[in-house]
Amino acid sequence: MPQYRKITKSALACGCQLTRDTGSLLADHDFDISDLRRWRHPKLPGFAGDLLQGVATRNV
Repeated sequence: MPQYRKITKSALACGCQLTRDTGSLLADHDFDISDLRRWRHPKLPGFAGDLLQGVATRNV
C-alpha cells in the first residue's frame, strides 16, 4: 500500500478510503445510483472534499 494511502486511511479519514470511487463501485455491483449526487464540499481540502450523497438501491 502506498504511503499516502496509509496516512489518509488512518490519520485523516478515520478509515475511509479517499481514493476509492464509491459511485462506480456501487454501479459495478449492480446498484442503481441514479439518485446519487456527487459534489465537492467547499470547506474541505481537495483530497477529502469529493462527496457522494443519496440512495443506492440494489437492482433485482
